[in-house]
Amino acid sequence: ALNLEQALGFAAEARRMNARRSGEIVFVGAGRIREQDSAPPAVAGLRVLQLRHEGDNRGLRSIGLRPSPVSRGVWEIFVSVRNYAARPASVPLIVSFAGGRIGSRRLELAPGREQEVTFELRTRAAGWIEARLPAGDALPDDDRAIVQIPQQQTVKVAVFSDDPGALRPLFESNPWVEPSFQARSAYRPKIAADVMVLDGFVPDAAPEAPAVLVAPPAAAGVRVRSHVSNVPVIRWRSDHEVAAGLRARTLQLDATDVFAPAVNDTAVAEVEAGPVILARTTPQRTVVLGYHPGKSETRFDVATPLLFANILHWLKPDGFQASEVRAQTVGAVSVPLDADDDPARLRIFDERGQSLPHSVRGTSLRFYAGEPGTVRVSGGRTERVYSLTLPELGDTDWVPPATAAKGLPPRWSEPLSRDIWQWLAALGGILLLVEWLLYGRMRAAMRTVVAMPARLFARRAAS
Repeated sequence: ALNLEQALGFAAEARRMNARRSGEIVFVGAGRIREQDSAPPAVAGLRVLQLRHEGDNRGLRSIGLRPSPVSRGVWEIFVSVRNYAARPASVPLIVSFAGGRIGSRRLELAPGREQEVTFELRTRAAGWIEARLPAGDALPDDDRAIVQIPQQQTVKVAVFSDDPGALRPLFESNPWVEPSFQARSAYRPKIAADVMVLDGFVPDAAPEAPAVLVAPPAAAGVRVRSHVSNVPVIRWRSDHEVAAGLRARTLQLDATDVFAPAVNDTAVAEVEAGPVILARTTPQRTVVLGYHPGKSETRFDVATPLLFANILHWLKPDGFQASEVRAQTVGAVSVPLDADDDPARLRIFDERGQSLPHSVRGTSLRFYAGEPGTVRVSGGRTERVYSLTLPELGDTDWVPPATAAKGLPPRWSEPLSRDIWQWLAALGGILLLVEWLLYGRMRAAMRTVVAMPARLFARRAAS
C-alpha cells in the first residue's frame, strides 16, 4: 500500500544502513503516480526497469452516500469515475440497491479526466449499494464497488398540548423527527416515544422518557424567582450542547419566568434577571423553558428552530447520529470536518477496533490506512464510514531522474539461459543404445551365434 515516494524512501534508508555493501536500488514497474503526490526523491544508486503499462482503463474512483438534509428517508449517492486512457471514452454506469437498479448514466469522459454523478435513493432500510461499469477494460478490479448503508431512524416525539398548532412548525420542519400531537388528558408517563413535550402543565407522574417542559407552572419542581416582560437574552451557555451555535443577543422575550436553578441544573440561557432555560440530567434528561416559543415573537427568530434542534439532540443523542458512507482507495484519506465537530472527541478505528494515527489541520482530518478494510470516524454528530477497497491507480507518468540508470546491467545484456534440451535428449538416446548393445538381448544373441560352430564340431566328433 506504499506509494512510489515512500517505497523509494524506505529503499534509500535501507541502502544507507547497509553502506558497507555496494549495490543498486532497482525499480521495476510502470511508474504511475497520483497527481496530488509529490515527485519521488532522487536517490543514489537507482536503476529503473520501465514496464509498459496498459492505459486502456476506466474505473471507479469513489462512492459517497449521505442522508438528504431536507428529505426524510432519502440518500444522496455520489459516484466518481475516471478515464485513465489516452483517448476519450463513453462509459456506462449502473447503480443498484439490493439487486434492483436505481439509476444509470452514460458518461463521456475526456482523456485523464474524472466526472462525478449524483443519484437519489428513497429508503429507510439497510442494504447494499453497488456501482458497476459493465464495459470491460484492462483492469476489471476497479469496475465494481459495493458499500452498505445503515437503516435510517427518526426520533419519535410525543407532544401533549391543548394548543398543538403553536408547536407544530418546530417539530414538523425537522426531517429526522416523527412527531405525534395529543391532548393533555391523553398523557401517560410511559409511552412509545423517545422524547416527551409537556406544554404548560406538570403531570402527577413524572415522564419516564427525556422531556421538554414548556412554560410549566411553579409546581413543576423548578423554583421561579420572578416574572419579567420584554427582555432580551443576554447570555448563552456556549459550552453546553443545548446552546451550541447560538450567539444571538437579539432574541427578545415577550414574557418569561426567571428560574432559581437547583444544584443539578445548568443555566443554558439568561436574561438580566437570571436563567430562563434550564437543563438537568436527573432523574431523566429534562429541559425547562420559562417562556412559550410558539406564542410570542420568538417563533419568527432564526434561533428558535436551532434551539429546539439542539434540545432534541441533547435529549436523544443517538437518534440524530447521521451516517456518511464512502468507498475509495487504500492510503491517505482526508475527511472534511463540520463546524461543530470537536477534534478532541473524534475516534478513528478500523474494523478490528484498533485506533489509527491521525492529524487535524484546519477543517480537515487526515489518517492513513495501509490495507483494505473499513475505517470509522465517530465522535461528532456524523459518523463517517470509509470502505477502503478500491485499487489505487496512478494518474500520471513518473519521470525518473536523469542520474538513474536505465535497463539491465551490461553483464545481463546476454540471455542468462539457453535452450539445450535437444542436445541432452540426443545424448540420452545414444546412451540408451550403447547400454542395449552392451547389456541387452543383442549381446546374448551374439554369444549364441559364436558358439554354434563349436557345438556342431563336438557333435560330429562324438558320432
